[in-house]
Amino acid sequence: MLRLNRAERELGADGSALVHDVLVHGLTMDQVGQRRGLRTQRWNEYFSRRFRECLDRLALLYGFATEHPIPVKSLPR
Repeated sequence: MLRLNRAERELGADGSALVHDVLVHGLTMDQVGQRRGLRTQRWNEYFSRRFRECLDRLALLYGFATEHPIPVKSLPR
């Protein structure tokens, strides 16, 4: 129970609700937006990006990943 409380604090209220909607209720990003009255493509992209951030945060919290010393976006390709 302590880990779940910490996860909720780490994700915040919105992040926790988003993760719950997707992982527990099985909603798509489009459905998440519809439930919140935000139906544009831009909002769907925001929810997708935010969900990915939440999953990354949970992976760190539960020890499935480690912090990358260099932000991935700045690595040369």
